[in-house]
Amino acid sequence: MSEEGKDRRFLWTPAALLTLLDQWEENGVGVRKNSHIYKEIADVLNEFGPSHVEVKNKLENLTRKYRSELAKVGPSGGSPSTWEHFERVSLILQT
Repeated sequence: MSEEGKDRRFLWTPAALLTLLDQWEENGVGVRKNSHIYKEIADVLNEFGPSHVEVKNKLENLTRKYRSELAKVGPSGGSPSTWEHFERVSLILQT
């Protein structure tokens, strides 16, 4: 199999990521059994190019990153997360 036949990983630009966060917030999608919503979000992100599978994977990764950051902050509040999307993802996941 040649290199040309292999799928390449989608690279998320800041603009694509912000659009994804907007769509995630608007659709209130969880990370399970929402393939039709992932497809709708991928359609909106068409100008950037991710597939619905890449949208699903990115949302799962953002959720995992948020939970990791939340664990670092701890129940007492600790030092705030320095991850730039922490507050926004927190609002999305808590709604």
